Amino acid sequence: MDYWRITTWVLTFLMSPSPLLADTLQDALAYCQSQQAEAATPCHLQPCPCNPGNVTLKRFEETGGNPPLCACASGLASRQTLRQQAVEVCNDYRRSQHQPCFISRSDCPRGFEALADFSDAAGNRFTACRDSRNEQQHFQVANLRGLSRDELLAQYDLLVSHLESHLVGPPKPLPESLRVALIGYFPGFALDRLSLMSTQALSQGCFSDCNRIFCADNGQIALWTDPDHPRINRNLLHQIVHGNRCEQEGGRERFVINWFEHLPDDVYQHLLANEPIDADRIHFAMYMESHANNRAENICRHLPGCLKE
Repeated sequence: MDYWRITTWVLTFLMSPSPLLADTLQDALAYCQSQQAEAATPCHLQPCPCNPGNVTLKRFEETGGNPPLCACASGLASRQTLRQQAVEVCNDYRRSQHQPCFISRSDCPRGFEALADFSDAAGNRFTACRDSRNEQQHFQVANLRGLSRDELLAQYDLLVSHLESHLVGPPKPLPESLRVALIGYFPGFALDRLSLMSTQALSQGCFSDCNRIFCADNGQIALWTDPDHPRINRNLLHQIVHGNRCEQEGGRERFVINWFEHLPDDVYQHLLANEPIDADRIHFAMYMESHANNRAENICRHLPGCLKE
């Protein structure tokens, strides 16, 4: 445990505690140590409430007139720990069963079964989901319309997991020379955070998951990341426009909710069957496609060396 993060208030009473407070502190310290050892969750103590951005792991009431003591953890650290725990479960399952598994931020979608569920007091939750569709021969594929927000996000996570599970080579950043050429067209957008990935889960085309661009394994990523002469074309600009739009609309979840339920039924069926997907059919569902096309066309027209294809 990081004792430097225990507040002066706690340290003072550790040095000269009353019997009742000493018991509370001992219980709180033991709890934090157990969180560190068992759940790998960084934990520190302070008078309640926990600081903004932190998660309250447990509250210890003090009946001797002293304020309650809280075991706190960084909200970001807690989310990362929960997700890593779910990732480890999935990794173990893939190694032992040689079957697909992915991480959902809520319940597993239809056709998937929860292997383990990890959550904290702040409402963060990650579920390791195994593919059980081959065990449900009479499973009926439904479309996405009418699903709740959480169900829709779970189905979107399934799509992204499908793309990730068929990657060809490691993700690549947008080359610096292209970032320099494009920064004036995308002011404020973190071009250095873009990841470019080839995947066999796409039969053709590209798909943007905000700052991650997935493309069919047909040479597009190689064109953009050529170490000697990386090139810009309208397709790359189109994907970056989507990433920029995602950020402008308030982040990934809002971006997904705005369009994903309109995914064509045939694409959804291919997804559930773990079959390659045509990215153009995904784009068909996105209401902002005309905006992305027009903006990419306009930038390409004014950008020296931009390829139309």
